[in-house]
Parts: sequence; C-alpha cells; structure tokens
Amino acid sequence: MVCINKSDINPENATRIRQYSQKNGIRMVGEIPYDRTVIKAMVAEKAVVEFDAGPAATEIKKTVEKGCALSFATITLSERINHTRKIIPWRP
Repeated sequence: MVCINKSDINPENATRIRQYSQKNGIRMVGEIPYDRTVIKAMVAEKAVVEFDAGPAATEIKKTVEKGCALSFATITLSERINHTRKIIPWRP
C-alpha cells in the first residue's frame, strides 16, 4: 500500500509515485496534503487527528480507514486459506 505525504508540494513526484504504484499493482490508499497544522500538532505533542480537523487530519483518517479495510480484507482472504491463525480485527 502507498500513501503520498505532502502530495501537493511536488505534483510531478506525486504523479510518478501514482504511476509506479499502478504499474506495479501497489494499492494507493491516500494522499495527504501539506498542512501547517501538522507542525502545530507536533509542537503541542498531539496527534494531528486529535489536534485539528483540517485537510491533513481528514485525509489521514480516510487513509487509515482505507488501509485497515484493505489489510483486513487481505488477512480475511488468507485466513480462509490458512485456518491456523486467529485474526483480531482492529476497530478505531
């Protein structure tokens, strides 16, 4: 899985990452824009999603949800093949 951090700072690089991911069958789970609030959250020693509901926090939440959903779906498929592991789903 791929998530592009500060995706809006260098659009050419973001495009290359998207193309590479698509070409190599790597799932894109999110793109987090640059947001000065991230720095403020770090100074306050808080998680971005606790500190503010701005653009970065919104995309981080979406990315985590999508990544976890994809991971759980993959693990669930594996579990069907291999019944020896116990799967405990993560719930936010």
